[in-house]
Amino acid sequence: MEINLPIEFKNRMKNMLGEEYEDFLKAYEEANFQGLRINALKTKAGEEGKATLDFLKEAFELRQVPWCKTGFYYNPEKKPGREAFHHAGAYYIQEPSAMLVGELAAPQEKMKVLDLCGAPGGKTGHLAGLMKDSGVLVANEIVPNRCKILSQNVERMGIKNCIVINENPVNLAKKLPSYFDMVVVDVPCSGEGMFRKDETAINEWSPENVEMCGVRGQEILDAADSMLAYGGKLVYSTCTFAPIEDEGAILNFLKSHPLYKIEKTELIPVEGSEKSDGWMSKGEEAWGLECVISESEKAREINEANAGDLRYTYRLWPHKLHGEGHFVAVLRKGSIAVNEKSDREAVQKGLNKANKSGKIIAGRELESAIKLYMEFSGKNLKIDLKGSFHLFGDNLYIMPEDAPDIKGIKVERAGLQLGEIKKNRFEPAHALAMALKPEECAVAYETDEPVKYLCGEVISCDSQISGWCLVTFYGYPLGWGKASGGRLKNHYPKGLRIKM
Repeated sequence: MEINLPIEFKNRMKNMLGEEYEDFLKAYEEANFQGLRINALKTKAGEEGKATLDFLKEAFELRQVPWCKTGFYYNPEKKPGREAFHHAGAYYIQEPSAMLVGELAAPQEKMKVLDLCGAPGGKTGHLAGLMKDSGVLVANEIVPNRCKILSQNVERMGIKNCIVINENPVNLAKKLPSYFDMVVVDVPCSGEGMFRKDETAINEWSPENVEMCGVRGQEILDAADSMLAYGGKLVYSTCTFAPIEDEGAILNFLKSHPLYKIEKTELIPVEGSEKSDGWMSKGEEAWGLECVISESEKAREINEANAGDLRYTYRLWPHKLHGEGHFVAVLRKGSIAVNEKSDREAVQKGLNKANKSGKIIAGRELESAIKLYMEFSGKNLKIDLKGSFHLFGDNLYIMPEDAPDIKGIKVERAGLQLGEIKKNRFEPAHALAMALKPEECAVAYETDEPVKYLCGEVISCDSQISGWCLVTFYGYPLGWGKASGGRLKNHYPKGLRIKM
C-alpha cells in the first residue's frame, strides 16, 4: 500500500520523531487495524453474557484492545458491519485508538455529560455505556447531515438518556452555562492521524488548515469551559499529530483558563491484551512550549508551570501500537475561589436557569398521547420509563430526569422516542424497541430468520403469540413485529432495511 504524504507534513514529522521517523513511515506500508466496541448497554449479565461474547470472539476472531475493556480488533475479512448483530446494536464499529477517549473520560452514573462534537456517535455510545443509561447525556453535532447520522447511531445503540442536538458550540454555551459535570471535546482537526485509512484527509491537508484547526479548537474549548461546572472534567482529543492542535492547544487553553489543571491519570493495559510494553506514549513538553502564544512574563510562567504535566497526556502512534494517530488530555476545572462572590453568584444563576427541566405544558394533545402510550405500555411492557414526556408533532418522547431546558436549541432527538400517534392509536417507535431487553417486554420473539426480517419481509412466528412483540436475535433487539396466526408483520423501518 503506497500513500503519498504531503512533503511539509513529512518534514515536520521527521523533526519531531528523529530516529523513530523511519519506523513511523513504515507504518504507512501496513494495513490499518479494524476495531469494534461491545455495546455495554446490551451486554447480558453472568454466564449468558460470557457465552455470547465468546461466540462473537470466535465469529469475528476478536483480540483485546489494550486500552479499552470493551474494545476488540477483528478480522476485516469477517465483515461484522454486515451482520444482524450490528443492526441490533450489539457492537459499534470504531477505530481502536478512538476508544481511549471514553476510557479516560470514565463518566460516573447519574452525571450530566456533554459530547460536544459527537458525530458519528462512537464516543457517545461509549459514554452512555459507562454511565449505564443514567443521568443526562447530551450529544451535539454542528453539521446537520452528520447530526442525523449521530442520531441514528444513538437509536441503534439503544441509548435511553441521550438528547441529540445540532448546535454551534458558541451558541450552545449561551444556553447551558455551567450545567455539565463533564464535557468531552473531540475537536474537528487536520486529521493527520487518519492518513493511513482516509485518503480524503491527505487531500484536504495543508499547513494553513492545521493553523486554522488550532484556532478553531481554542474557540470550541472556550465554549466547553462555559458549559462545564466548577470541579468538572474536560476531556480533549484529536486525531492529529500537529503539536499546535495537541500539546500546544492544551497549554494555550491553560494560559487563558488558570482554574484548570491537567489530570494525572495512569493507564494499565487490559489483562490479556497484546502490546503491554511501550504501548502508549506521553505528550511532549517541548512540542507544547513551541506552540504557545506568550506575550507576557506571567503567561510564560503559566505555560512553563503546566508544561511538565503534559507527561500525563497521551499520544497514540501507528508505529508503536495497533491503531491510528490520536491525542487525549484530561483536564480538571478547579473550584471557584471563596472571595469571588460575583462570579459565584453568576454561576449559580446560570445553574438555576440550566437546571430547569424542559417541560412542555401538558395540553390535551400531550395528555392524550401519554394516555395512549400508557395503554400500550400496560399491555406490552414490563418496565416504567422515568423522565418527562414531550410531544413533537405526532411523536412522543421521554427525556431524562433533570434534563436541561432545550428551548431555543436545535434538537434532533429529544431523548428516547416512544412512538407516534396515528389516528388516535399509538404505534411504538423503532427507538423504543432498540432500547429494550427481551425480559422487559410482555412478548419477545427470538427469530432464526434475521436477514428476512432486516429486509422487511413477513416472517413466521409462534402461532400462540399475537399483537405487538419485540423481535430478537441471540437476545438482541432487532425491532417490532405484529404477530397474528403464526405470521409476523414486519415493522422494521423502511429506511433501515437491507437488500439481499
